[in-house]
Amino acid sequence: MRQIWGAEVFRLITDIITRGNFRRELLFFQKMKYDAHVAKLIPQLKPDIFVGYEISCRRSFAAARNIGATTILDLASLDHRFSNKALAHLKQDKKSKKIQHKLSVQKKAELKLTDHIFCLSQLAKETLVKQGFAENNIHVFHLGTNLDVFKLNPQIKKSGKFSVIYVGNISRAKGVDILISAIKKLGSSDIELILVGSPADIPRSELNLGFIQTLGFLSAEQLADEFRKSDIFVLPSLVDGWGLVVPEAMACGIPVIVSNHCGSAELVTKNTGWIVQAGNENDLAKALQEAYNNRAALPKMGRLSAKTVEKKTWAAYEKNIANCTLKISGTVH
Repeated sequence: MRQIWGAEVFRLITDIITRGNFRRELLFFQKMKYDAHVAKLIPQLKPDIFVGYEISCRRSFAAARNIGATTILDLASLDHRFSNKALAHLKQDKKSKKIQHKLSVQKKAELKLTDHIFCLSQLAKETLVKQGFAENNIHVFHLGTNLDVFKLNPQIKKSGKFSVIYVGNISRAKGVDILISAIKKLGSSDIELILVGSPADIPRSELNLGFIQTLGFLSAEQLADEFRKSDIFVLPSLVDGWGLVVPEAMACGIPVIVSNHCGSAELVTKNTGWIVQAGNENDLAKALQEAYNNRAALPKMGRLSAKTVEKKTWAAYEKNIANCTLKISGTVH
């Protein structure tokens, strides 16, 4: 293991000095410096297989290709063209548009230099196939879940209100504004919304509503308790390659509502939750209303949710990744 910490230290210090005003630019700079450094190591290390994480391996892939190594892209997101289209209606300033263009150029170049792709969902695979990437060279692996922390605990009592929980960046890209509007549409004073995460592009004034409680960052143990206190979990993302919080919530025994642009929607059935159209406020409101009207059925749905993810462990994820890598290398036939 080799640590390349210089560019990361520079990024962190500069981010503090500039008060986070150039966070995305600094992160991109750090990744480019990291990629350039690794690319110089490739001729010395002479790997047979090189695995690179997205946005961090354009030069490294080129160097690996030059020595005849097989390249594997570890892709956490969906194809960038699909994502850009899904988020195109969101307002961006010139600075954001500029960095977004740089990211797209980087991702496109990495895909051209990639022999195989590891991705997180069938949705991600479909977006890549539509762009012409060979289907047989795309390998899907669901992320694991810490089932020692995220698990059923019937002793934890729910509040009297119908409790909806969301976890992640409190942003429009995650559909939080649509979630708030959908709950307003229900018009019930018996519903509370728990937001776990940090506000991004949604003003705090829009979150200062009587039915909303914002908790900020929580430890895994605290988050598991909040899941168990809630009636239902919602992830209405406009784009999400997986959504680890979905199986975490399911493991704690609550049903879920996810958008069809979330990779983890493939875990959800009519017995464990609802899949709604991304960006569709009415569709989300309808699912919330159905859940609210059928509160007595939610505990059973939650137990089925927990059963659905009982084999989604990190050990299983690591084993699948290792076996696939060996097959690609030709070690296992």
